Amino acid sequence: MQRGKKGNIPRHIGRAKSGLNSKLQALSNNECKPIVMVLTAGQVSDHIVAKTIYHGLPNAKTLIGDKEYNSDEFPAALKTKGMASCIPPRAKRNNPAKCREPI
Repeated sequence: MQRGKKGNIPRHIGRAKSGLNSKLQALSNNECKPIVMVLTAGQVSDHIVAKTIYHGLPNAKTLIGDKEYNSDEFPAALKTKGMASCIPPRAKRNNPAKCREPI
């Protein structure tokens, strides 16, 4: 097995407030078993990851997410799939959506 030259393999390390950082984001089922895992650099927005994992979503009634996924676009996309979303609003949202209790 040959080793690649330095810089050939993405390391997913990026700048964040706390310095060099990476994020591991996971989508899990109702038994908390991971279905999809995405490693990104620290400065990559969670909205980018949401667009990436959207196609891997299982058939479910409700998606429970972190407040970083709260946007107008992501819950609307979930609604087209027939899923409700339980995502708490960010503090500075002008019109925060209500978080519906999961069924």
